[in-house]
Amino acid sequence: MKPVLFLHAITLTFGGLSVIDNLDIQVRKGSRCGLIGPNGAGKTTIFNLLSGVYRATAGEIRLDDEPIDDVPLDQRIRLGIGRTFQNLRLMKHLTVLENIMLGQHHLVGPWTRILAPLGSRWNCAWRDEAEEVAETLGLREDIHKLAQGLSYGVQKRIEVARALVGRPKLLLLDEPAAGLNSTERNELVTVLASSVPSDTTVLIVEHDTDFVRTLCDQAVALNFGRKIAEGDPASVCSHPLVVEAYLGKDEPTYRNHSKSTSSGEAAIQRNENAA
Repeated sequence: MKPVLFLHAITLTFGGLSVIDNLDIQVRKGSRCGLIGPNGAGKTTIFNLLSGVYRATAGEIRLDDEPIDDVPLDQRIRLGIGRTFQNLRLMKHLTVLENIMLGQHHLVGPWTRILAPLGSRWNCAWRDEAEEVAETLGLREDIHKLAQGLSYGVQKRIEVARALVGRPKLLLLDEPAAGLNSTERNELVTVLASSVPSDTTVLIVEHDTDFVRTLCDQAVALNFGRKIAEGDPASVCSHPLVVEAYLGKDEPTYRNHSKSTSSGEAAIQRNENAA
């Protein structure tokens, strides 16, 4: 099966600084793939390359076997790329439903229609679809409330709903569990597992390795813009180079890796929780 997402020899430099270095990544259709690595590894930079914020210095990005390197940022969503952000980007003065419906703008034509009164004839079908997505993400009770004032966990789910209602083939989730307490994190895992269509490919940047191992079937670890491990999440989290990237060579857990891979995963998680 051909990958739905294909990055080949991707390099990104800013001046003389190499941020991404000759990176290859392939993600299967319908896969849930986690991108992990320490701060500064290049994870969010990959998202910015995929969504068109940056353009690679060298290499090629293909989506459904079509090159997208020359596609402008404002047209990437029409190709089927949906995204959330590490720092929330909601319209706080709009309701939950209105925020979600903003994700439909590329489907309905002129962007002004999406801001028309929700009772308008042309908006009925779009409103119904947005309400369905909201319900799958547990937002039904808050749907007519302003986004401002809602809990951080709810606001995170609004962003996911806004991305999903655009019917993406590739969903980019940038640290969806960041800032959530354990209850909110577990709720998010549950709603993501049940609400994202099986044929939607999901790429997740996340520091919470437990979150990645619970939700994902594939993981890629980066360090200094280079791929250092790839495979199933449990194996990647316990890989010696991954443990070294998080903790350093002198960490006792790393030296004893061959005796206990699970302790390496636990040490990574402790390091992330302390960050």
